Amino acid sequence: MQLLLIFLTALAAVQAAKIPLQSRVHPLNVMLGASKQGRIVNGDPAGPGQFPFYAAVDILTGYFCGGSIISNRWVLTAGHCGVLGGNTDFKVGVGSLRTPSDIFYFSDGIHVHDDYDPWTLANDIALIHLSSDLIFTDYVQAVTLPSIGEANQFEDYNAEIVGHGKTSDGASGVSPYLFYAVVSVIPNYYCKFYYGDFITDSVICAMGNSGQSTCNGDSGGPLVVDNKLIGVISFVSGAGCGSGYPFGQTRVTSHRQWILNVSGV
Repeated sequence: MQLLLIFLTALAAVQAAKIPLQSRVHPLNVMLGASKQGRIVNGDPAGPGQFPFYAAVDILTGYFCGGSIISNRWVLTAGHCGVLGGNTDFKVGVGSLRTPSDIFYFSDGIHVHDDYDPWTLANDIALIHLSSDLIFTDYVQAVTLPSIGEANQFEDYNAEIVGHGKTSDGASGVSPYLFYAVVSVIPNYYCKFYYGDFITDSVICAMGNSGQSTCNGDSGGPLVVDNKLIGVISFVSGAGCGSGYPFGQTRVTSHRQWILNVSGV
């Protein structure tokens, strides 16, 4: 029962950040003074061109998510982000360390996994189709995807999380700056100690060594190992982004065939 209660509170924290309507396109500025250095939670500011595959997904119904460029017409994000808008409600910013980006593209279609379950977060993955081709530069590139059938579980690998999400539980909005943190991929059996049987083979969990974590607004963003996309940010514990508990991603290798079937990538 305790595990179930923990996961129920976790579900409340997985949603994309709700941006106040008066600043929907320009999120509230998060204070980054000496006592609150730049971070996802306890991370570092990204540098120019460091994560050229990152996409800032501004959902025009009033939400904000992250995403990963997988080709010049497709962006991968979370299923719980995809259900928050209609086909043309996604404005995707690219090539910038700030949001809103000066370079952006609009969607003309959204493909949420048919078996996405908002209760268990199974198959929490979606693909955004852009209405025009991305122009690739040194600052805008497609991420590397795992190969079909890749068996690596990436346990104990160091990975990076990237996003504009809240820098602390108490932050008033998402961050205008892009941040990243290095975290450790943990075995699913260990993640189950926190979330029970909701952790299936198609989930990949990670933990920060010094409190690094994803937070609201990071949903849909990348978990990468050497710029290979291994996870799509899905949930954190309801105990808080800074709780030190594991946070979960949709495992890309488990959905690699689906990505190919939908996007051809």
